[in-house]
Parts: sequence; C-alpha cells; structure tokens
Amino acid sequence: MSIRQKLFLGFATILLLFILVSGATFFKTNHVTDTENRLFQLRFPTLLAGQQLTDGIHLSLAGLRGYMILGKNPKAAAKFKAERQQGWQQIDQAIQQLDDFARQWTDPDNVTRLQQIKKLLQRFRTTQQQVEDIVHTPANIPALQLLNEKAAPIAEQLLTALTGMIDEESRLEATPARKRLLKQLADSRGSFAGGMADLRAYLLTGNADYQQSFTKKWQINNQRLKQIAKHADLFNHKQQQFWRQYQQSHQAFSPLPAQIFKLRQQPDWNLANTWLGTRAAPTADAILTTLQNMTQSQQQLARQDLDSLQTASSQLQWTVLAGVLLALLVGIGVALWVSNSITQPLHRILMRAKAISEGDLSQPDLPVNGKDELAELTRTTNQMNHNLKKVIDQLAKTAQKISQSSTSLTDTPYVNIPVA
Repeated sequence: MSIRQKLFLGFATILLLFILVSGATFFKTNHVTDTENRLFQLRFPTLLAGQQLTDGIHLSLAGLRGYMILGKNPKAAAKFKAERQQGWQQIDQAIQQLDDFARQWTDPDNVTRLQQIKKLLQRFRTTQQQVEDIVHTPANIPALQLLNEKAAPIAEQLLTALTGMIDEESRLEATPARKRLLKQLADSRGSFAGGMADLRAYLLTGNADYQQSFTKKWQINNQRLKQIAKHADLFNHKQQQFWRQYQQSHQAFSPLPAQIFKLRQQPDWNLANTWLGTRAAPTADAILTTLQNMTQSQQQLARQDLDSLQTASSQLQWTVLAGVLLALLVGIGVALWVSNSITQPLHRILMRAKAISEGDLSQPDLPVNGKDELAELTRTTNQMNHNLKKVIDQLAKTAQKISQSSTSLTDTPYVNIPVA
C-alpha cells in the first residue's frame, strides 16, 4: 500500500466516522424535533382546545340558567343571551381546532370520540334553544297557561256575576231572608277569591297546603251555591241574569282546578326546567364525559411524547459525546498508524544514510515492510549500501594490487648496463 493510499485510507476512515456520527446526530435531532412539534403543536394545543370546549359548555349553561331566572328583565335577558352566545362561540372555535388537530391524532379512538361530541353538541344546541324559546312564554308552564288563558277569564266572569248580584242586593230592602242571601253571596265571592289565590300560590310553590286550602274553599263555595239556589226566587230580574251567568261560569270553571292541579303535579310541569334537567344537562354531562376520556388519552400521549423527548435528548447528548470521543480516538489511532508507517521507516533510512555518509557500510540491510514508496526507498538504500561497499572493496583490491606492484619494483636489484 502506497503512502498516498495510506493517507487516503486514514482520512477516509475519519470522514466515514464523521458521516456516521453526523447521520446518527441528524436522525436523533429529527426525532427530537418531531417529538417537540408533536407536543407543542398537537398535544398541548389539543388539551387547550378541550379546556376551551369545557369552558364554553359551562358558559352557555350559565347564560341559559341566568336567562331562565332573570330573563323577564330586558337588560338581564340581553346580557344572559349574549353570555350564552359567547359560550357557543368558544365551543365552535374549539371544535374547529379539534377538527384540524384530529388529522394528526395517533389514537383512532379520539377521532371517534370527537365525532360523538359533535353529534351531542348538535342536540345540546337544539335543546338550549328550545329552553330559551319557551321559558318566558305561557306554554312553559301548562298549568299556569290553563289558569291564565281559560280559568282566569271564567273566574273573572264568575266574580263579576257575584259582584253584580251583591251590588243589586244592597239596593233592595233588607229582610231577614235577603240578609242571609247577601251573606251567602258574600261568602261565595270570598271563598272563590280566596280559592283563586290558593290556586295561584300552589302553582308557584307546589305546596300541598295551598291545594288543601283551595279544596276547602271550593267546598264552601259549592255549599253556598246550593244555598243560594234555594233562594233564587228572591232575585229580581237583573239578579236573575247575573245568577244565570254565575251558574254557567261556575259550571265551566268546576273541572278546571283538577286539571290545573294535575298538570302542576306532573314531572314536566315546568317545561324549561324539565328540558334543562332531562335533556340539556345530561347531554352536557355526556359531552364532558366523552371529552374527559379524550383529554385523558391526550394527556397520556403527551406524557409518552415527553418521556420520548427526554430519552431522545439524552441519547442525542450521549451520541454526540460518544461520536466526539470515538472520532478523537480513531483520529489519534489513524495519526499514530500513519505516523508510524511513515516516520519509523523514514527514520531508519535517515540513520542508514547518515551512517553511509560517515563511511559505515557494515550495517545489515534495513528491513523492508510493505510495497510503498518507503519500502522501495529502503530497498534502494540497501542496494546503495551494497553497491558502495562493492565499489570500496574493489577500490581496496585495486589499491592493494598497486601497492604490491610498487613493492615489487622497489625490491628488484639495480643493474648497471654499460653504454656502448
């Protein structure tokens, strides 16, 4: 492996580790971001919308109850109607928000609960409107409606006839028989008027004492009617007319008290209160119960997401820390590996070159590891060492031969050759 390849492998290892750590960090960061978005853009807003829906339901009921109690006052009626409408604005706004959030809900049961709540709200809205429409109308209390629309006009005619007879009687000559007749007429008017007061009091309170009191007065009135009938021959012409009117009115009025008492004794004698208690309030309870189940589910999911967020954040911190430490260790390892694979052979070559420069050619060959440029340089250095050693050896041999030749020439005897 060449030095270039070693360097490339070292840097590639560090780069790969960086990519892996970055990828893990990116994945964990995305998970943390997704969980945060789910918490702060879905879970918590869903809980807030549910609370707004609850507040709207309570506000609409409070406004309706206030209107039922004080709605006969125009200012109070306007105030409580506006309060109820404000409650419904909160409800509609909350439902719109929940519809938007439901597209991202992970629990299908919550989607089903929301659809149930929307159906119940339609019934709740209709019932509230029915209560508001009827509460301050005669039809709200059928017994009172019967009293005001039928019994009261007849009672007025009856009292008018009695008063007419009494007024006419007061103008006639007083005789013992007429005095008794006048007393009977007065008792009839007094017992009837008192009975009407008891009847109205019973409608307002439902107190059975007023019903008993009415019954006693009505019995007295019937007794006086029979007594008056026995002395009807004492009436003058005008009194006879009033007497016939009184009998007709009495006969028409007679069945009405029993009907009024029966209507007042019914569970739904007050329709607005009955509808509020049997329709509106139970529907509101059903909505709130379903909403509570949905809220509990959302709270549990929020807790799960919060736990997941904390775990992911902790894992992200450890991933970054582990990545940094691992990158540091790998970087140090790669640096040491690259350094050792380059500097150690290079140091050996440098020392050998220094030894050669100092004339030391006796060192053994340097070890050759691998096939990179340093290995090739090591082989070349070894070869250079061998070649230099051979050259020096050859030079030494040549010098030795020259030395031997010089010695031989010196040792040869000098011969004096005569000149001719």
